[in-house]
Order: sequence, then structure tokens, then C-alpha cells
Amino acid sequence: MRRHQESHEAANQRNLDLLEQARKSREGYDGENTREAFRAAVKAAFNGNEPRKFQLDVAEAMTLGLDSTVIAGTGSGKTLPWAIPLLLDENKNKVVLVISPLKALQKEHRRYRVLLASPEMCFVNVEFSKLLRDATWSKHTMFVVIDEAHCITQWGREFRTQYSTLNKLRSYFAPQTPLLLTSATLPPQTLSDIRDSLEVQDDRSFDLNLGNDRSNITPIVWPMKGGKDDFGSLNFVLSGGDIRRTVIYFNEKETARKACEYLQSLVPTKQSQIDFVHSSRCSGPQKRVLKQFQAGEINILCATEVVGMGTDLKNVTLVVQYMVPSSLSVWVQRAGRAGRSGLPSCAVLLYEPSVVQRVNTQDDEDDDVEEAEQEWSGDDFKKRNVEDSLRAYVMEEECRRALTDKYFDNPPRDKTGTSRVTFVKCVFELLFSLFSSML
Repeated sequence: MRRHQESHEAANQRNLDLLEQARKSREGYDGENTREAFRAAVKAAFNGNEPRKFQLDVAEAMTLGLDSTVIAGTGSGKTLPWAIPLLLDENKNKVVLVISPLKALQKEHRRYRVLLASPEMCFVNVEFSKLLRDATWSKHTMFVVIDEAHCITQWGREFRTQYSTLNKLRSYFAPQTPLLLTSATLPPQTLSDIRDSLEVQDDRSFDLNLGNDRSNITPIVWPMKGGKDDFGSLNFVLSGGDIRRTVIYFNEKETARKACEYLQSLVPTKQSQIDFVHSSRCSGPQKRVLKQFQAGEINILCATEVVGMGTDLKNVTLVVQYMVPSSLSVWVQRAGRAGRSGLPSCAVLLYEPSVVQRVNTQDDEDDDVEEAEQEWSGDDFKKRNVEDSLRAYVMEEECRRALTDKYFDNPPRDKTGTSRVTFVKCVFELLFSLFSSML
């Protein structure tokens, strides 16, 4: 089992010790020169931008043959560490295999020696599976990266079962081929389960938890009046004149389409700025809508999970979740798609009444006991089956950030950041819109 009771200070020190031990065990290795070469390569490739320390740490750890884990918020730069060593591959014969949940991307980036593949492609596609197991190919594979590693448990049981068989990948490559896991949402027990299934050893793994809190995003939880047809609860996204850059997430494809049509009906002269996208929409319209959204021609996008992981969501300052998603992790993932450019942003979770409606299972003789004195359990919530941690988040009356910090084992945060005055203005304007739309 993973040491998920380990303090963040102890974990950081263990990482430093492990990295230093790996440096000493590599004959003729010079850590300072390697990191300086990494830094120079990144600056040359990315217009003079300096890599962050954690990116250099992870890149060096993998270069030294260590498995690694990076837990960090959306847009934090988790991709760069595995790309840095490729920049120094003078012979240009090394490749990195990236396991991605996005099937649509699996043919891209080959000219950059990065091969994006879905689990289904690795195990179901006979020819591709044969290629991965080829000794020559294996010899040229520098790293194996599992991007959005939470999908192993989030999807592996029912939705995309090939995720549950990713442990077979280790047998395809040489034992010393490093494995990198990246995600924004890996609670301690989930991380432990995934590491166990992938045979990641504690004494050979560099684990970095930067936390998933996004200080420029203010979360707001707001009740709906009804269920999935309560489109009036979305009126606030059109308040205030200008249409702000918004992604509204839906759990069902048909609901996304209907909500789009409803919002379009409210602004006849701006209908072209609102559209929808989901996995069942034809590839042509899908690509067109996403391209127009990225270009700023569409400003409100009603979407399912197809718009998310791997999608370049520029300048989105408002994310809305219409009805609760399947888990707290899913909510944090979707909320984190706001404010990727650093702008003050808001993420609004609209929850249906059934999420918090209780059914009293006590005997009638207890009817005179005041509700405040009753002990309610998870079984008392019969109206809507909701993950316990997500229901606790919705019902939290004090600090939801503290709740998510505890659930995801986030490290202590830097208290500095975007001006609180800016945040107050952003939240006040949005709350005013919410109140107005409910009148």
C-alpha cells in the first residue's frame, strides 16, 4: 500500500533523497550539467521561457530511470517534464508513448516523436499492440506516460474497461522504462490503488503532489428549482449585456442540446454565439464548433465531457455544471477548466433539489423529535444517488476549499495570488446575475 499518511514535508524530503541517490548510482552523471542543459533546451524551444523547478525535477527523475507521479491542477504544466528529455535526444530516435483518454488525438504528434494512443488502441488494435511489443520499438521508447491517470479507476470498471488492463503495458517494455502518471484529481486511496495495479515501487518512484487548488477560480454552489428541464436556472449566464466565455457541462447529450436551444431563444440576435457539442454529434459539426469556440466566434458552449481533457479552452472565465456530476473528482476536473489563462474566474455547480432532499426512515414514534436532533446517515438520502464526498461538498456550510484540500490531500497553499478585490468583484457580479435570474 502507498504511504498516503506521509506528511507533505516528509514526502518532499523523500523525493530529494531519492533523486540524490539516483544521481550517485549513475556513473559519470552530472546533475547540475543535466539540469542546465534541460533549462537551455526549454528556453530555446519556448521563446525564452524558463521551466519550473518541479518540471526539471520530474524530467531528471525519469531520465535517471525513476517512475514518477505528478498531481497538479489543470494548466499547471504537467506535460512539459516528459517532453524536456526529448529536446536533448540528438539522434532523434527516441519516442514517448502517451496514453490519453482522447481517441481523437491518437494519430497526432507523431512528427514530434510523441505517440498519443488510447488504451483501446494499445490492446484491441492487433497491429498497434504488436508494434508496442516489438523489441526494436521498445528499445527506442524513452518513457510511458499515462495522462489523466484517474481514468484508470474512474472509467476502468464499466465505461472504458481497457483502462483497467493498463498494467499489461509494463510487460511490453524493458523493466527500466520509466512510467509517469499525471492527473489533477487523485485522492490518496485512489492513487494507492493505481500504483499497486501498475506495480509502482515506493523506493523507485518520484512522487510530486502540487495540489489541485486553483486560486484564481472561485467555486459557487447554487440550488436549482427543478430537475434536468429547469433551463431557467441558466439565465444568469446571459445577464449583464456581453456574453462571457462560458462552458456549461451536462451529464446527458440530449440535455446539452435542449439547453443550447433554450439559451439561443433568449438572445435571438446573438444565437450564433451559443452552440453545443457532444460525442454523438457528427465529426464535421463537432470540429467546426470547437474551432469557432477557440476562435472566439462562439462564446457559450453547452457540452458533455467531450470538451475537456486535452481541449484548448482559452480565456474561459465561467464554467457551469448543470446538475451534479458523478463524483467530486469530476466536478473539480471540470471546474478547473476555467481560468486557464490566469484570469479571475468562477465555477458554478447547479444542483438539483433531490441531491439534498432527505427521506426520514425513522419510526413514526420519533416524529416529535426535532430534525436538528436526528442523526441522518447516507441511507436517508433516497431521492438521488450521489457520491458521499460530492454530497458533502454541496452541503458544506463553511469552506469548500478546506473540504477539497482534505479529500485530495492538497499541500498547504501559498496565500498570495490574484487580488482579492478582483475576486470579490467577479463573485459579486456573478451572484447578482444568479439572484436576478431566480426572480
